[in-house]
Amino acid sequence: LKDYEVVLPVMNRKLKVIFDDFVDPDFGTGVVKVTPAHDKNDFYMGKRHNLEFINIMDGDAVLNNFAGEFQGMDRFAARKKLLSYLSDNNLLEKEELYKLSAGYCYRCGTMIEPKLSEQWFVKMKPLSEPALKAVVEGKISFSPERWKKVYLNWMENIEDWCISRQIWWGHRLPVYYCESCRESKIKEGIIVSEERPEKCPYCGSNKIVQDEDVLDTWFSSWLWPFASFGWPFKAEKLDEEDKEFNKEDLDYFYPTDVLVTGSEILFFWVARMVMSGLEFMGGIPFKDVVIHGTVRDIKGVKMSKSLGNVIDPVDIIEKFGADALRFSLMMLASAGSDVYLSEDKFLLGRNFANKVWNASRYILDVLGDSSSDSSALSGEGFTLSDKWILSELSILSEKVSFSLDKSNIDDAARQVYDFFRHKFCDWYIEISKIEKSPVKNTLLVFVLDNFLRLLHPVMPFITEEIWQKINSKGEKSSIMVSDWPDLKDTAFVSKEIPQDFVNLRDLVLALRRFKKDLGLSQKLEVAVFSNSLNALEVVKENKPWVDFLSRSFIEVKESALKDGFVSITTPVYDIGISRKDVPDIGSGKNPVSERINSLSSFISVQDKKLKNSNFTDKAPAKVVEETKNKLKVSLQEKERLEKIKW
Repeated sequence: LKDYEVVLPVMNRKLKVIFDDFVDPDFGTGVVKVTPAHDKNDFYMGKRHNLEFINIMDGDAVLNNFAGEFQGMDRFAARKKLLSYLSDNNLLEKEELYKLSAGYCYRCGTMIEPKLSEQWFVKMKPLSEPALKAVVEGKISFSPERWKKVYLNWMENIEDWCISRQIWWGHRLPVYYCESCRESKIKEGIIVSEERPEKCPYCGSNKIVQDEDVLDTWFSSWLWPFASFGWPFKAEKLDEEDKEFNKEDLDYFYPTDVLVTGSEILFFWVARMVMSGLEFMGGIPFKDVVIHGTVRDIKGVKMSKSLGNVIDPVDIIEKFGADALRFSLMMLASAGSDVYLSEDKFLLGRNFANKVWNASRYILDVLGDSSSDSSALSGEGFTLSDKWILSELSILSEKVSFSLDKSNIDDAARQVYDFFRHKFCDWYIEISKIEKSPVKNTLLVFVLDNFLRLLHPVMPFITEEIWQKINSKGEKSSIMVSDWPDLKDTAFVSKEIPQDFVNLRDLVLALRRFKKDLGLSQKLEVAVFSNSLNALEVVKENKPWVDFLSRSFIEVKESALKDGFVSITTPVYDIGISRKDVPDIGSGKNPVSERINSLSSFISVQDKKLKNSNFTDKAPAKVVEETKNKLKVSLQEKERLEKIKW
């Protein structure tokens, strides 16, 4: 069949039979028509097989003279008439539905018709080679690093860039045509010029028209790193407004350090800025590229103004504050992953901002008129909790610095959040209400001051406001120019977390949970024993705040707990509550036993569900994962309750 031809009945036109691997043999009969002038893939097949390129459509999707009796008809009307023609002439075997992969305009919903036309292209291979080399040699880095491979793959397989667009707005192509040359067909009459020519350089005619197409938006945007400073500089043509641009600014700001952008414009913009920078400026435009995820709505649909699913950041700022908007996004934007947004997601940032503000106000109230000069700190008079919070602060400083250096902004945000909420506020500030001293007050301000500087990159406004209040007599005018915290060489700060404090914290947490498991909420006496004499001394020395945070009266025992107690153990301590303080013990209404029975039933049901392939294969992945998490939490709780000694 290779040398055969078939006849297109409606046009009585001969068609060449070709074989090509691109055709999917499973689609229909495996035999398809090829329209090189109306399909990109067919275009390449037409090139490979030297087919005739026949364009049957005008710019308004009306059929032209190559369409025979269908000339002048709209494309959809012509398709209906063609179907009738095939049916009337017994050329139609059957009709069946199938999915069409045609594109549609996202603005008006009209089906897009590909059509062969003259376009302007940029030859990309000479431009891509230096840009490829810059990344291979490590002059430009990507974060997350996986995007480097994507960039390299695109550069290695780059195609020429079509830069002409048939849209209403944009920079007109600097291309002009001489109508006289075109009419005579002696020359093409194409003139490329920065300025509109007065006459044709070929024939001298003044019948000059400009190309109606405009430049691709990205063709303007790829010049942004240097064109934004007035490049190319032509001082004699600068007006008063443009004189703010100068080459000194360009030399100072080019190249910049970091470009932060989305993955969907890695090729459209990022790669092209690298190419244009190397071509026109002789150097890379930036050193690091940080790729963030795509912002989507809560249903996973990409946010778009045309779809109407955009959350206006101005509305969020007015409702929750700029810091809440910024911090929430930083927490959600994990290493290039997509961000799923709803208005409720910004409550996280708002609540954290409130926490920072209220805790800072409390510290300033405690400080009053007393000094907060940290230069007097030497380590003398430090309690166990002081040493602990300083070690945690030192570790936080290193972690945040590392995360920001690696462009893991979400990690940095989570680290400052966890430290402030769960360590500084939940423990140290609460302990400071019991361990009152001038040293404690100074340390409260010292830790807050350093924390604010670590938080500042992701929450700039509230940190500046608070920092001004606690540094009203400081040398620095703003937190922005204050020193970045680096505590590793601070004499009174140890990076080693005191294990004694960790043991006491485990004791308090275990006791809180123990009382809750037993249904106890009142303050009561609790016996504590340890095989370590040092551990018992640590409890005695810190008993005031341990009592306060556990809502109990700790009684340190010198000997092991015996009968008369309901008890649990931590890695270091045995904790016992008198049996007489436990309600309904021995009456068959033991809350722990009832909870264990309830958990056993729940665990059995969830376990059977997860072993059922109908559930794991058919249920949404999110539901299956939630079921697994519930089972895990329930097993852990049951195991803990079963360790209670009666």
